[in-house]
Amino acid sequence: EKLGVVLTHDQIKNYSHSMYFKDKTNNIKKFAINFLEKADFNINDYEIIEDKMTEEKLLNMPDIIKNLIPVNTSLYRVNTFHLVGNEKYRFDISEESLGTQTVFNFIPVLKDVLDNGKVIFIDEFDKSLHPFIVKYIIKIFNNSNLNKNGAQLIFNTHDTNLLDLELLRRDQIWFTEKNYENGSSDIYPLDDFSVRKEKNIEKDYLLGRYGAVPFIKEDFNDEE
Repeated sequence: EKLGVVLTHDQIKNYSHSMYFKDKTNNIKKFAINFLEKADFNINDYEIIEDKMTEEKLLNMPDIIKNLIPVNTSLYRVNTFHLVGNEKYRFDISEESLGTQTVFNFIPVLKDVLDNGKVIFIDEFDKSLHPFIVKYIIKIFNNSNLNKNGAQLIFNTHDTNLLDLELLRRDQIWFTEKNYENGSSDIYPLDDFSVRKEKNIEKDYLLGRYGAVPFIKEDFNDEE
C-alpha cells in the first residue's frame, strides 16, 4: 500500500535537512544538484552540518519551544555554494531567497515520493515559488519516464496560470466553491464541463464560467 505524506512548508524544512544529512551515498545530492541546475538556481553544491540542542541554547528559547525540543535534538545548518567565474561563494541557507529555500527543502521529499510511489499533499503549493518552477515540478509527476512508480502530487493553489490543458488534464483540475449561506464548500472537476482541448481555461475561469470564484461586494461606503 502506498503511504501518504502530508507536510506543510515549515514541516518540510527539518525533515528534509535530516534527509540531506543522512545521504551518505550522495543519491539525494545528485538528484538535488541536477534539479537545481535545470531549474536555474545557480547552486552547484551544498553542505549540511549537524548540531545539537543544548541546555544553554534552550535558555534563549520561548517556553513553548522548550517543551517541544529536548536537549540533544539534532539541529542542522545548511550552506549553499555558488560558482561565479572561477570564484566559489558560500551562503547560509537563510541568505537565499524564500523561493530558493522552499525548493531546496522540497527536493529530498520529492525524491522520496518519486522513488517510492507515494502521494504527497501540499497546501498552497505555489507559495514563494515562481510559476515556472511550479510547472516544472508538475511536469515531473506527469512524466512517466521520471515518475516510474506512479507517485501523485495533490495540492491547492490560487495561481490561475496553472489552469492550462497543456500542463494538466481535465480530470486533474478540481474547483472548490464556497456556499455563502452555510459556509460549506463543494469540490468538482473540470471534467464536469464540456471543454475542448484548445479552450483557454484560465480566461474562462476568471470570467466565472466554472464557478469557484469569490463573490466580492463592491458597495464601498466613502462616507467617513
